Amino acid sequence: MDSLAQLNDEVMRFVRLLKASQTSLVGHDRSALQILFPLLHDGPMRLRDLAEHKGVDQSTVSRQAAQLVHNGLIRRDPDPADRRACLMALTDRGRDLCRELVNGRRRSIEHALRGWSEERVALFLELFRDFNEAVETEQSQAAPNISAAPGGTASRLENT
Repeated sequence: MDSLAQLNDEVMRFVRLLKASQTSLVGHDRSALQILFPLLHDGPMRLRDLAEHKGVDQSTVSRQAAQLVHNGLIRRDPDPADRRACLMALTDRGRDLCRELVNGRRRSIEHALRGWSEERVALFLELFRDFNEAVETEQSQAAPNISAAPGGTASRLENT
């Protein structure tokens, strides 16, 4: 197997491990929780914008948002630009859960790397950052509507 195929396998393994690390969130749909982070970073937005952000159908986000509203993690506010529409906004409880998720992920990574030297962690960080920037560049060239923010959209969202 060539190196790129192995790298792909390792990236997918990492994604599975990240998802599995959040299985302790009893009563919460992991996919629905991903709505919280755009609201945390970008503020209130319409369902269609959340759906576009997640790359899913608006009906899917609508169902997920209803669950999060029911659980008190987000709320529906009137859209000042169009009173017929509403904006999804994060509640204090939703912000607290975001912090809990971020802290839990950071603790897991810290625990996993506890045997690594500071130099090895720094090298991994440098290579991983370069990898993310290369992927963002490729995505922005392939789909001009995806923008790579300074410092990396992925780094901003995944710090959550």
